[in-house]
Amino acid sequence: MMSVHHEAVHKNQQWLTSIVTCGWYLKPFHKLHHNFFLEGVDDFSWARKNESFYKFFLRTHFKRRVLAGWFTLVLDIVSFTVMTYLFGWYYVALVAGFTFHWEMFEYWSHYGLKEITNNKYWWSWNVVGKAFNKLTLDVGLHSQHHTYGVGYFPVVYSSRLYEAYLPLLPSRYFKYMEKQVIINKQRGVLC
Repeated sequence: MMSVHHEAVHKNQQWLTSIVTCGWYLKPFHKLHHNFFLEGVDDFSWARKNESFYKFFLRTHFKRRVLAGWFTLVLDIVSFTVMTYLFGWYYVALVAGFTFHWEMFEYWSHYGLKEITNNKYWWSWNVVGKAFNKLTLDVGLHSQHHTYGVGYFPVVYSSRLYEAYLPLLPSRYFKYMEKQVIINKQRGVLC
């Protein structure tokens, strides 16, 4: 659903996926994100170094909804109310799952790099690992998504599916990402 909604946003055909996911706010937010990402002022997506996923979620999720504008907020509330009335707890679970995985994707792809390097083309993580990428909306190609394939990018070397959920265990995730930073520095990607 995340991949479908993301593609729909880019093709300006997101009305159906926005109803299904209660994600009307994502189109205007995504535009803001792309406009400000390389300027480094996109504080509503950056996960700070040693900031847990839980703090990141509380700091950014509702901020994004407000930044997207009141009209999208009203559309999300109306969609959520009508769809919950029609489909009940199934719809609530679907929206919760979609929101959780989207936020996990934002956290993973933008964790800590802005504080590690001044090279704005290195401000997104990419992931090697097919199973991981299927679960995390192709994080493995995220830098290319922002920079249209300019240069080399920081890579998380992961082939284990469960590692996609490491941010739920902050201390383990921070250690894991410190190792990834060291590997990337040894390979000359981060300096």
